[in-house]
Amino acid sequence: MSDETENPWARVVGPCYTAEAIQRVLGIDRTERERATTELHLLTLTTSDNVVLYPAFQVDQGRLVDGLTAVLAVLRSGIDDPWTWAQWLNTVPVEGDDTRRRIDALRDGA
Repeated sequence: MSDETENPWARVVGPCYTAEAIQRVLGIDRTERERATTELHLLTLTTSDNVVLYPAFQVDQGRLVDGLTAVLAVLRSGIDDPWTWAQWLNTVPVEGDDTRRRIDALRDGA
């Protein structure tokens, strides 16, 4: 049974890191994390109660998925909503035969 207070975005985006956790996983400090966020190398989500989260799907073996920055730049040029970007990246495209989430296709170099 689903908790009625559960935010539906939690299912869409999946697990997320806190600022401290993403720094640990990537082996970076606060300044590097802030720069990665500003330069759109790192997808950052802010909740309605101002909690900053970093989707786990963008990390692969302790590194950010290659090509993520370019994809985020394209997404930003059309829609200025990181939550929508996260949804797009973490879903399987409806069109075509590929059954991978878009982030997995990016991770695989497709």
